[in-house]
Amino acid sequence: MVIGIDIRSTLKPQMTGVGQYTYNLLKNLSRIDHHHRYLLYSRIRPFSKKRNPKIRGKNFYFFTERFRQRPHLFFSKIDLYHSSSYDLIPPQGKKFVITVHDVIVKAYPEGHSLETVERINKIMASALERAEGIITVSESTKKDVVKYFGFPENKIKVIHLGAGEEFFPLTEEEKGRAKSLLKNCGVRDKFILFVGTIEPRKNLKNLLSAFNNLKIEITHQLVIVGMKGWGGDEVYSLVEKLGLRDRVVFTGYLPQKEVNFFYNLCDCFVYPSFYEGFGLPIIEAMQVGCPVITSNTSSCAEIGENSAILIEPDSVDSIAEAIFKVVKDKDLNQQLREKSLRRAKDFSWEIAAEKTLHFFEDIYRIK
Repeated sequence: MVIGIDIRSTLKPQMTGVGQYTYNLLKNLSRIDHHHRYLLYSRIRPFSKKRNPKIRGKNFYFFTERFRQRPHLFFSKIDLYHSSSYDLIPPQGKKFVITVHDVIVKAYPEGHSLETVERINKIMASALERAEGIITVSESTKKDVVKYFGFPENKIKVIHLGAGEEFFPLTEEEKGRAKSLLKNCGVRDKFILFVGTIEPRKNLKNLLSAFNNLKIEITHQLVIVGMKGWGGDEVYSLVEKLGLRDRVVFTGYLPQKEVNFFYNLCDCFVYPSFYEGFGLPIIEAMQVGCPVITSNTSSCAEIGENSAILIEPDSVDSIAEAIFKVVKDKDLNQQLREKSLRRAKDFSWEIAAEKTLHFFEDIYRIK
C-alpha cells in the first residue's frame, strides 16, 4: 500500500498540537513500518535540516512537486491519503482517512470569529462526507463528531496521543542548569504554569482572576507559555487591569526542550480550558511528573481521569481553591506527582502509531 500523508503542519515555525501529532506519528510509523510506502506531502521545497522531520525510514519519501498546479501527480501514486487538515480532499477512487482533533467550531464557536466558524464548518462537513474513516484523539471528540456531523460510530477509531520524547523528569543537576534559562525569562523560584495558545477557550481570564484572588495567600508567579492567538489581547489587558504585571510572565512560544524545563520546575500545571479535543499539554506535564489541575469538561476529564485535580472551568473559586491546595499541601502535591507519572504510561506515540497503521490497513481492505 502507498500511503500519502499531509505534513504541512510540521513545517510551521511555531508548531502547535496538529503539527506535534503529525511529526510524532510519522517518527513512530517510520520505526515500526518498513513494508508500506509513504509519500509525505508539503508545499515547501527544498527542506532545510532545521524544518525537516527526522523520518529515517527508507520507505518514506518527501513529495513537493508543484502540487498546486498538478495535484494528480501526487494522488495518482497513492492508495490511501491521511490528513489532519480539511482543505485537501483526494479525488474519487482514493481512500481517505482524516484525523479530527476537535470540533471547536461546533462545540465552542465563541472561540473564533464568525467568518472562521462558517468557513471551517463548511470545509469540515465536506471532508467528513468524503472520508472512509475518521480517527479521533479522544472519546469526547468522537461523541462530538457523531453529535454534530452524524458520522457513523463504527467508522470512527479513537486513538489517544502521547507526549514527545522531549518531555522527561530532569535530574537535580539538570534542574540547576534549567533555572538559569527561567531566570532569563524573568521567572523566580516558585511558579504556577500554563502552556498553550493564548485564546478564549483556554480560559486564561478565569485563571488570572483565580490567581489574583490568591495573590496574598501565595507568593508564586503565574507563567504563561505559548503564542498569542485570536482574542488573546484581552488576556494581556486583564493582567494590567488586575495589577499583576510583576506576578505574571508571558514567555511567548518556546521549543519543546525549553518547555520541558518549565514543566519540571513549576509547583503545579493548570489547564482550565473550556474545551479540548485531547489536551496534549496535560500528558506532557504528567510525563514529567508534574501535579496537574484541569477542567472537568470535554477531553480534559477523560485524559486527567483520577490522576489530576478536576475543576469547574466557569468557577473562579473552583480554580483558586485547587491551586491553593496543590501548592500548600506538600503531601497532596507529591501524590499528584506520582499519579501523573503512572497515568502518563497509559499514553504512547508508539502505541498510537501501531493503532493508526492497523486502521489504515483496515480501511484499505474495504471494497
